[in-house]
Amino acid sequence: MALTPNSRGLYLCFGLLAGLAVAQFWPHEPALATATDRSDQFAICVGPATLAEPSDAIYTLDFLTGDLKGAVLNRSNGKFTQFFYRNILQDFRLDPTIKAKYAIVAGAVQLNSARGLTTAPTVIYVAELNSGRLNSYTYASRESAVAQPPQPFIPVDGFPFRQPVEKE
Repeated sequence: MALTPNSRGLYLCFGLLAGLAVAQFWPHEPALATATDRSDQFAICVGPATLAEPSDAIYTLDFLTGDLKGAVLNRSNGKFTQFFYRNILQDFRLDPTIKAKYAIVAGAVQLNSARGLTTAPTVIYVAELNSGRLNSYTYASRESAVAQPPQPFIPVDGFPFRQPVEKE
C-alpha cells in the first residue's frame, strides 16, 4: 500500500510530526501538585514551599488539639529547616464539648508581601463542619540551610460556608 496524497497514513504521520514540533517549542511550565490524606483524628497535606526552586512543605492538623503545624524541607541538605505552628481552636469559635470535624488542603498562591515579610507560595485552607467556617493561613518564608525557630502561621481570611451546628 503506497502513500498517496489521499492516504490516511500520510495525514496521520504529518499530524504526529506537527504535534511533536509544537510540543517541543511550546513554553513549559512545572506542575505544582498538592496531596492530602486524613484519618478520623489527623490530616496531612503537602504544598509548594518556593516557586523559583521547587521544594515541598508539609502541614499537619491534629483534630484533637487543634494544632496546625508545618515544616519546609530544604532542597540543598534534605533537612527540615523551617517550622510553623498555630492552635486553630479559637479561630473557629468551637464549643469545646463538640468534636471538631476538619478538612485541610494546600493551595499554590503567592500573596503580596506585607509588613516586610515575604509570604510562602502556599495558603493552607482549613474548613470545620460544626462551625461552618473556612479559614486560610500562610507563613513568612525564609530559606535557610540551618534549622530556624518555629514561627506562627499567619491568618489570611475566612468565611462561613454553612450555618453552625447547634448543640443539642
